[in-house]
Amino acid sequence: ATFACLTSPATISLVEQQHQEGEWNVLALTVNPEERNINLIVDAERAMLAELHHALRDVASNDYDGGDNSPGVSPSLRVHCKVMETLAGNCEQLGLTPIAVIQSNDDNNDDDSNLTEEEPIWFRCDL
Repeated sequence: ATFACLTSPATISLVEQQHQEGEWNVLALTVNPEERNINLIVDAERAMLAELHHALRDVASNDYDGGDNSPGVSPSLRVHCKVMETLAGNCEQLGLTPIAVIQSNDDNNDDDSNLTEEEPIWFRCDL
């Protein structure tokens, strides 16, 4: 699904919705590229994540009344690591916590024998 906020600065996000798992995965989040004020950009990113999290909770609470989710499923908004690389805000500013990690090496090759460092794949939104 695509979500947009048209107030200044305009923001758009692409979200993969996995209703049975109670997860929404943010695959892209972009603020108007003409915006130059870093504080406004970070505020817009945070506002979009907060609204997505709010919308997910609304959908999840409606699903508990006979939809795909069961009451045991806690809704989760996650941001992919590739999205984090493009955001102006850091984890603290955006209310994000690393939740899934992969091991990688410094050489960025496909040889698994030198795995040394863990890097997050997903970040959970705690707004």
